[in-house]
Amino acid sequence: MNLKEFLSKSKDESFWNANKIICFKSTDYPLLFFRCLFDFLRAKKVVDFKSLGTSDTSNLYKTLHHSFLGQISFYWLGDIQEVIKNKKGRDSFIKFLKDYEAENIITFFSSYASFGITEHRKASEDRLEIDGENKIIVVEIPEKIYSKDLTSLLNFFDVAIPKRKFDLISVLLNRSNVKSLDMICMLLKYVSVTNIKMIDELQKELENIIDPDISLFDLAQEFFKKDSKKFFGIWKNKEKDFPEAFWISFWSEQIWRAYHVVKYFKLGDQASAKRFSYRLPFSFLNRDWRTTSLKELRNAYEFVYEIDYHMKTGSKFCYFDLFYSKYFLGKFAEV
Repeated sequence: MNLKEFLSKSKDESFWNANKIICFKSTDYPLLFFRCLFDFLRAKKVVDFKSLGTSDTSNLYKTLHHSFLGQISFYWLGDIQEVIKNKKGRDSFIKFLKDYEAENIITFFSSYASFGITEHRKASEDRLEIDGENKIIVVEIPEKIYSKDLTSLLNFFDVAIPKRKFDLISVLLNRSNVKSLDMICMLLKYVSVTNIKMIDELQKELENIIDPDISLFDLAQEFFKKDSKKFFGIWKNKEKDFPEAFWISFWSEQIWRAYHVVKYFKLGDQASAKRFSYRLPFSFLNRDWRTTSLKELRNAYEFVYEIDYHMKTGSKFCYFDLFYSKYFLGKFAEV
């Protein structure tokens, strides 16, 4: 099933009830898209997803099998790379899917290279076969999204924008080397809340966002090196170049990717770490990850999420100043 078909069907609860196991597949994990998708479906009261951690597979499988008084739960496992990182885990996961007969709905993401049952899929079908049984519906997310796909996303999210805004997104997508699903979701968020009279000014800001200059990489490099002097030297020149919404998106992605890189490096899984290394500074990948703890990154990510909440509720407090102070003083590692 391609993305357009999925979007046309998934606003109907019957789609989810008819498909017990749904696998989203792509080469890169579209984090922002999934967040927008699940928030939208929850707000529309179509489905209310519950996120499950995948580190403890025995408890994971028990939870997925269990239902309370016959109630159906919708579970999101996120990226299942950790579950299927080795042959034993992959075989166990495939067996679980093959034997799964419970009522709960299971959804997860997998990259093309990581899921071991893709070779059983027939090109003409939307489902993966496990020993002859069509158990899993597969939603293929393309590597690149073009302006022609924009209408499907607008219709799905019930977003109506003037032609001038639509044309702006189309122009930006055509110019950018990055044409990911997350990129479109980010652009939609910006243009949907911008006054039509500010479109020309917005275009300049968005051009900087989709093709950021090298100083953003320098900023991230000094952040992970914990060199506060160099970091704030760059920050004072870049802070006003982008709106606060950009910095929330920028740091949430950097920290989220860094967390998974550190996790997989510590597990000795170089291939998985590489999958999350996109846009991270080279110095972090080469050495600085060793001085960064998962606890610190997790707490920093949660704080950025709190900033996002407070910004959306109208707060004018200088949360980024507090965020940087806590980070460079090592407070996130202590929480």
